[in-house]
Formats: sequence, C-alpha cells, structure tokens
Amino acid sequence: MENHTREDLSKLSKDYDLFDRFFVYDRDLLLNELYPPLPVCGNTLIWGFSILQKAGELGMEELITVPVEGSPAEHLALALNLENRKDRFTQGEIGRITEFLVKRNLLDAEEKLSGYIFSSGGFIKQGMQYNSLPFHIRKLVDSRFCDCKTAAGIRDFAEDHVSLLMKLQDILTFAERRQMCLILSELKLGDKMDDSGFSDFLEEVAGEEKPLTALHKIRMPNLTAMETAFQTFREKRLKGTGITLEHPKNFEGTAFQIRFSFRSEKDLLKKSRILRELSGCTDELFSLLF
Repeated sequence: MENHTREDLSKLSKDYDLFDRFFVYDRDLLLNELYPPLPVCGNTLIWGFSILQKAGELGMEELITVPVEGSPAEHLALALNLENRKDRFTQGEIGRITEFLVKRNLLDAEEKLSGYIFSSGGFIKQGMQYNSLPFHIRKLVDSRFCDCKTAAGIRDFAEDHVSLLMKLQDILTFAERRQMCLILSELKLGDKMDDSGFSDFLEEVAGEEKPLTALHKIRMPNLTAMETAFQTFREKRLKGTGITLEHPKNFEGTAFQIRFSFRSEKDLLKKSRILRELSGCTDELFSLLF
C-alpha cells in the first residue's frame, strides 16, 4: 500500500466512476484511516470516488491506495465487490455499468459480473433498456416513479408531461402509477393528442382528488357506468348477507362468481333462500356483461 495526494487522485481517469454516492464513510473513520485502500491501476482510479469526495470535504491531503493489475472486466468486478450492494443497484447504475461494457466490447463478461449485481439473473438487457430511454424519461425510473418497462411505453412523452406526472409521485402507489402510465399511453396514441393538448389533459387529471379514478372514467365511461350499476345491484340484494358476488374482469365473460360460508344448517338454509331470490334477478345482472 502507498499514499497518494487527494489532488493527484482527483486527476486520475474516472472511467470507473459508475456508482451513485449512496454510502458516505464516517468522518472519524476517514480521519483515522479506517477505510479500504483505494485501488489504482496506472492513471486510473478503480473505486473509492465517494471516499475521495468526502476526503475533499474534510480537507484531507492524502489517502491510502493500493496498486492493482488486471483487465477492465477484472477491475469492474473489483469495484462491484468493494461497492458491496448486491440487489441494491439503481437502474441508472446498471445502465452506466452496461454502457461501460458496451464501449469496451465486454458484454461476454455479464455472467462473471452478474453475481455482484443480482442474486440471480443477468443485467445487460435491463441496462440496455434503460439506456435506450430519452434522458427526461429516465428521470421517472431514477426517482422510482415507475420501472423501465413502463417508462418504455411512454418514451414519446414530452418533458412537461414528465414534470406533470412527477407531481403524482406521493399521491399514487407504485402499482397505481404504472397503471396510470399504461392508460395515458393508450389515450395519447388512440386519441392522437398533440403535446399541448395532452399537457392540458394531464394538468386536469393531476388536479383531481383521485387522479387514477378520474382517468378511468375518462378512458372507459361505459365500464365505469357498468361498475356503478353492479355496485348498486350488489348493495341492494346482498348487503349484510355474508354472500360475496364478483363480476368477470372488465365485465368480459359469461359467468359471475358467488362465495359464502356457513356455520350451521340454519345458516345454510338462510343463504340458500337469498340465492333463490337472487336467481329471479339474473336478467338484470347478465345485462351488464359485454
């Protein structure tokens, strides 16, 4: 091991500066030299950029380093091992790692490197999907608004569309945001809205108390009306009976589902009577199906 000045280290190649600054070493650990030595190969710093940054903030003049040799793939494996965040890398980091490998024609190193990134499975396909997204769409993935696959479906959204969507980050769950993106993509494509008109539309939806519900009503007015009619029917006929009635998804199908439990013969006879009464209303019920 040897010491390098912070100034000299800051001038080294940053080809391996691929990771977000999630982990910042404690001040006392750094000042007492209780940190992993920074690996250096020639004029390239392999890992430790967060340590270098923190050292600058603390006014440290020198840092402990260790010289290493090897290929770019081996250096990247070393950096990933030192980073030690298996299954916790962001999509942006995976994208940068993938780009690093693509530029050096090292895609065949995926199998060797995957174990440092995920507990199982590869990462390059995911990284390439992320890298194919426009930069403003990547913001949705970076902020965990949605996943890469969902973001790819709205890749043609303009920057102001993304800004409007981001307002819903804390209002909707991850699953609801994904659903909203899918519906908005269909609407924009199907209704052929221009960017200005779509921005106005998004502004209106984002201003609703329940944005996803409002969007469903706009997207599927017939389905919304059918759901309302079904809820009214169920409330009128089965409320308080302990019998559950469910319609087929989106009212597409030929069968409804009924569930109930009973604790005695008397309870069973009571529910049977209710079901017989319900059988006289099936025309009203089946009229809701497509």
